[in-house]
Amino acid sequence: MSATGCRNPTYLRPQVGAISGLKRLVHEIHGGSLWQVLLYCGAALVAYQAVQALTEGLGLPQWFPAFALGLLIVLLPVVLATAFLQELG
Repeated sequence: MSATGCRNPTYLRPQVGAISGLKRLVHEIHGGSLWQVLLYCGAALVAYQAVQALTEGLGLPQWFPAFALGLLIVLLPVVLATAFLQELG
């Protein structure tokens, strides 16, 4: 028994909505389409780091990494849309 006289304080009780939401997220990830988005994000991070290294090594213009990052951000909704369409079909 706790100091407040409660056997199971509310802050120790599992949040049912949060747990079911987490289960739903894990189910969606295992569904396949979300893996494509996560893979894109990981590849985009590696590509951006490569662009930064090449910019310094090859003497490319200073705006080039920002341009590459902009392209990666603009293409993310395309990846999201194709993943969504694959989920529907």
